[in-house]
Amino acid sequence: MVRDVVGAAAAARGLEPPFPWSPLVGDHAVAPDRLANPYLAGAVHEVVVGASDRRTRGAWYTPRSVVDGLIDLVWASGGGPASVHDPCAGGGAMLLAAADRFVAGGRSPAAALAAVSGTDIDAGAVEAANLGQWWWAAAHGVDVDAAMVEQADALGDTTPLRSDLVLGNPPFGSPLRLGAAGAGAGGRERLDALRARHPDLLGPYADVAAAHLLATVERLRPGGRVAYVLPQSVFTSRGTEGLRRWLADHTDTEALWISAEPAFAAGARVGAVVLRRLDAERTRTSFVAVADRPEVRIVARTEAAPRGDAAWGRLAAVALGAPALRWEHGDATVGASARATAGFRDEYYAIADAARPGGVDDPRPRIVTVGAVDPLVTTWSHEAIRLRRADHDRPVLDVDALPTAVRRWWEGLARPKLVVATQSRIIEPVVDTTGQLVPVTPLIAVVPDDPGDLDRLAAVLLAPAISRWLWERRLGTALSTRAITARAADIAAVPLPIDAEAWERGASAVRAGDLAAVGEAMTVAYRSTPEVLAWWRERLGQIDAPADGAP
Repeated sequence: MVRDVVGAAAAARGLEPPFPWSPLVGDHAVAPDRLANPYLAGAVHEVVVGASDRRTRGAWYTPRSVVDGLIDLVWASGGGPASVHDPCAGGGAMLLAAADRFVAGGRSPAAALAAVSGTDIDAGAVEAANLGQWWWAAAHGVDVDAAMVEQADALGDTTPLRSDLVLGNPPFGSPLRLGAAGAGAGGRERLDALRARHPDLLGPYADVAAAHLLATVERLRPGGRVAYVLPQSVFTSRGTEGLRRWLADHTDTEALWISAEPAFAAGARVGAVVLRRLDAERTRTSFVAVADRPEVRIVARTEAAPRGDAAWGRLAAVALGAPALRWEHGDATVGASARATAGFRDEYYAIADAARPGGVDDPRPRIVTVGAVDPLVTTWSHEAIRLRRADHDRPVLDVDALPTAVRRWWEGLARPKLVVATQSRIIEPVVDTTGQLVPVTPLIAVVPDDPGDLDRLAAVLLAPAISRWLWERRLGTALSTRAITARAADIAAVPLPIDAEAWERGASAVRAGDLAAVGEAMTVAYRSTPEVLAWWRERLGQIDAPADGAP
């Protein structure tokens, strides 16, 4: 099918394909002028394979806007390479774009084509990439001396890479859900071998793309560079913390790009990093180019790259327009004086099954979800609450209907606490003075050792610097790029402020329900900046105002 479409489209435009193809009726309609180019083979292969198979393999081909933008970023941040290799070439779009850039920079078409190479584990993708190579060469009047892409397993290959730049979009997907997405037969064994070489670098939920990045950097020569499109989760997730620390010791970050909007047809939220393997002298670059949007454009250049596992989140926050986080805090954390916890699937289903219709005068515990929690208030009394795909008006909990284990879990939370929602633009705590709010997963409950600390802890979680810090810390792991997500461990790790007087003013503002005053006081408490306060206020304004102040 791919050969037929490419052959018909090329022949209709005066090119003579050197491969057999079946003439198609209406060949101009098969490939209109805007699609009739060397990239056509890869695009047709993507359609022929189908979304279901691509999802199973984690193979999502890269839109041209991202391909061209990533090449712009590579060339702008560290200069043009002498040669380019794509270990997961797919339809060859990255390599064809690199060849175009080489020609635009003054190389002959023959030299440009000789400077690009790739591999892919999928035979159909290899054929599509090499059909694209033929069209590119024919359009430039040169002969094809060797196949641009060969069939090979990038994840299992340990031979050193000779190219100056490794450029690509490796397969995405959870190895648990997809069975080693994009790794082909025996993928689990190759992942296990990679983990054995590098213990503790990849968590069980680490995306397969992270494994490809590790395998590639392992093969880079000193001074060699890699530019990979990656799912945003790789930037900040717990499963890749070890990998990011290892990369900080072995590479330098030359550039980073992140997109707030989905850049792929699959809806995947992505970014990219450009890394350089440190040489023997371990020299480092003096700046990092930072970019945003699917159509990559450089929006900032930072000083020398921040180090450690949080560095990419910090750079991504800068790319998306967040102010620099300047603040001071003490050594103590929320977890030193409170227990932060969240339910899991068992609690979720048990609560949903034990939900009953209630009313404002019903004494039974009130069930709330993330969608029912806003800063310092809930919408329980006036908006439907969704549980197991069904809407419930003012749901309450029938404690007697809970399984024994879940009942014990609830009894541990039926006390004064904070109920904390994430997946929003800021951290959203509600003070539950009666202990009657039932937090449905993924809401977080914060139970203080001293109930008198409730307002103080709520002020901490509402502090602009804390929302800014948590967003950077877990950027890309929420349901949207600009949302903040956190687990109980993240909330427990929140540092406490150093200005006790301003902190107390923040607690008083919590009791008064004055969010603006909380933000101002806690900015002082953390000795943060007006820019962070303005950033927080803007996000606060994007949250729908509740109809009343029901707790």
